[in-house]
Amino acid sequence: MNGLDLAEFRKKMTAPFTAAEIEWKLQVVLKDKKSGLAVPYIDSRAIQNRLDEVVGPMNWRSEFREWKDKAQICGISIWDAEKGDWNVKWDGADDTWIESTKGGLSDSFMWAATHWGIGSYLYSLDGAWVPICLLYHSAAAHDRVR
Repeated sequence: MNGLDLAEFRKKMTAPFTAAEIEWKLQVVLKDKKSGLAVPYIDSRAIQNRLDEVVGPMNWRSEFREWKDKAQICGISIWDAEKGDWNVKWDGADDTWIESTKGGLSDSFMWAATHWGIGSYLYSLDGAWVPICLLYHSAAAHDRVR
């Protein structure tokens, strides 16, 4: 695919990210609001960079569609020069509480990327229980998790 054999393509798409590219978010907050479970994720920029590096910036595209009024679906297509056609993989996500549409778009993009193997290993990593503090109406880890 785009000058890479399938094994090399998979290896490059599924390669681990550097610690600097991995972000952490609170997935669970305990009732006492003193600790929470932080889980790793990658943001859209890391995915875009991976696609640019592996297939080239002109050989991939993303498409978004609204789904059932409160969700977004994203398709990430990669150009297959040998076949002369786009290969697309889709996934979706509900709109989020904060910046609802943008959150749904970002989450659907991240989920679609996992179908290409990008960042999918992160879901097998353990989260970390961390002390948290309340900031306005949300919670944040006291220290950055790294």
